[in-house]
Formats: sequence, C-alpha cells, structure tokens
Amino acid sequence: MEKAVARRAGQCVPRQYASRKAGTPLVWCDGPGADALDMAATALRYDEPMPPPQRLAQTLEVPHGLHPEAYVAEFMREFGASVKETVLWNSVRGQVLSINRGIFERHGGGTKIDKRGRHQYVRYVAHGLKVPDEVWYVRESSGVEKLYYLARMQVGGGAPIETLAVFRWSGNAWEPTTGYQGGDAKYVAGRREWLQTAGTLLYQRGE
Repeated sequence: MEKAVARRAGQCVPRQYASRKAGTPLVWCDGPGADALDMAATALRYDEPMPPPQRLAQTLEVPHGLHPEAYVAEFMREFGASVKETVLWNSVRGQVLSINRGIFERHGGGTKIDKRGRHQYVRYVAHGLKVPDEVWYVRESSGVEKLYYLARMQVGGGAPIETLAVFRWSGNAWEPTTGYQGGDAKYVAGRREWLQTAGTLLYQRGE
C-alpha cells in the first residue's frame, strides 16, 4: 500500500497527475485527488507515536463555581456562537461538524457538563477540535460511523492536558456525542490503542 501511494504521487505533473495506462482517467494533483493521496499516506502512519503536546501560551481552564450554562457558553464562545446556536465547523479533513451544546448533554437528556470535572476544561475541548493532534474514523459493527478527535496540550512546565471528542454521523451531519478531558496521563493513550485496531487514522498534526 505504501509503495502504491508513493508511486501514484510520483506520477504528479503540473496541475494533474495521470495513470500511465491508456484510457484511465486523470486525477488532479490538487483538490480531492491530493487529499485522497494524503489521507491514504496518513492512514499508513497509524502505528506511529502521537505528536508531542501542543505548547499553549496560557491556560484555558475556566474557573470553578460558575453556573452550568456559563461553561457551555465558554465552549461555544470559542466558535463565535451562543449556547442556543449550532455552528457548522469545517474540520481539518474537510468533515463539517455540528458544534452545539449537545456535546455536553446525556443521550436521554440533561447536562453532563460537571461530570468528572469537565466543566473547567471546556475551552481545552474546543481547542482540541479546532487544532487536533489526531482524527480517527470508526465504523462500528452496527454500521454507526464516528469521528474521534484526540489532542494533548501543555502550559508551561505543567502536566499535559488531554482531550477527546466524539462525533456521530446522523445521515445528514456529524453530530456531537461527547467531549471531555482525560482523567489521567494514560487515558487518551488507552483510547488510542483501541482506535489503532478498530479505526482508520484520517489526520495527524505535523510537528
């Protein structure tokens, strides 16, 4: 597979690259053709380590003790919206995510914003969506399709803060399922080990 991707990319000429077989269609060097090649090359790197944590100039932590709605507002503000709005966010691989308060709501209704202390890390979750370290695609045995956004961030000499966000394909859009910070330094690593066997790596941030 790796040789096939490299061979196909090696056929690239200005504006387009083409198969050397007569009668086969041209594939453009830019746009969807280039994206497809890049995604294929990325998928082959599934067993490589995650990029090092992103270095942030200042903390994104939100103070404790605010009203639950205030934390949702902090999250949505990172996308230039209010708690009542839905933002269609263009992800790093071109998927359009529906960003709304549903990322912090339980499946049966009600908020989970304060579950495991995630309320103070909502801005980190937002940053992890905008600038993820990795994006994985999983198609479950039931046919459900999901995207997993993994990110690690570090402020100063502090311990890295890890985030995970999940989106599910509804048939019309990628809808939020959940988003939170990892409970310890090994949480995201554990989820990533599962993704390496169950999913496909779509994107990995360059250093």
